[in-house]
Amino acid sequence: MKACVTNRRTNRLILAGCVSFVLLTAFAMAMYPGGTHLELETDGYDFFDNTFSELGRVRGYLGQTNAASAASFALATVVAGASLGAFFRSEAERLQNRASLSRYARLTKLFGFFTAFGFTFVGLTPTDLVPALHYLFVYVAFVSYAFTVTVLLFGWGSVPDRNGNVRRHRLFAYGAFLVALCVYLVVLLLAAGTGSTALHAPLVTGQKLVVYAAIVVVATICVTDEIDKR
Repeated sequence: MKACVTNRRTNRLILAGCVSFVLLTAFAMAMYPGGTHLELETDGYDFFDNTFSELGRVRGYLGQTNAASAASFALATVVAGASLGAFFRSEAERLQNRASLSRYARLTKLFGFFTAFGFTFVGLTPTDLVPALHYLFVYVAFVSYAFTVTVLLFGWGSVPDRNGNVRRHRLFAYGAFLVALCVYLVVLLLAAGTGSTALHAPLVTGQKLVVYAAIVVVATICVTDEIDKR
């Protein structure tokens, strides 16, 4: 009974973290002064033209302060890192209860740790101060997330059907995210191959959609778990 209550509390904290991430990034977008690396003099934040990383800049492209947006973005990524770390640890513990799935649990803990680590430091390394570190953490966060979700997809796919909704919800959520990520990577490769700016808007829009999808996957599973326990 105590373990069940702890799990429910953890689920609710993770869900609160997911909601906070969305609200904090929305606030950061509202406070962004303007400018992109292609057009320096634009006004405000354009969802279809600005990147997520630009929210964390200490200053705008024309030198204007971006303190409010950067602080909100940094807090959002720290909250996301903590929430994802807690979620993947919880998933690993679920799988660890079965001896045949222990390898999936270990891999989930490993990749989940790097996912949380990467997300946490994305917002703490502004692109206009330490771009190399920033993009390293972006790479670590998303590659690790993709690996973690892939491991969980195979892990839960190995769980017997009698686990019902718990299993089905996870297979659908993890599978849908991987499909969305693959579509985005195809667009990314096309853009890199052509060197054209024509795919700039789909790229920066897709980037944000993938980030939000990563958070929505976690939130969806937390919500469905709560519903199943009632």
